[in-house]
Amino acid sequence: RAVFKELSALSALSEDQEHLVGDQLPLLAPADLFDVVLRFVNIAFSVWHLSVYPSPTYFKVGEQEEEVRLEFLEQPLKNILELEWNDPTRSVESKVTEFMQLVVKLNSELE
Repeated sequence: RAVFKELSALSALSEDQEHLVGDQLPLLAPADLFDVVLRFVNIAFSVWHLSVYPSPTYFKVGEQEEEVRLEFLEQPLKNILELEWNDPTRSVESKVTEFMQLVVKLNSELE
């Protein structure tokens, strides 16, 4: 019992000693606050990025209409690129009109 009392007396710190220990080992360092803020910004950016650029979806492509995984804006661009400019049965005006309609549709999806 005497040894226990001696050990507890040695382990007890005075107020000055506690103050010195508290100054040397801060409970919350500025780097910790920066880390928390940086993590929050990273999570917010990830959520924003997912809302702006959704994951790929399946679109029917080609004459066989096979399903292909395309990104959100790839399908409208693919429609523009598949426009038949070499079709001699259609007038240039109808081709340009269809092209402009596809571009306006793509523009409206971007807004």
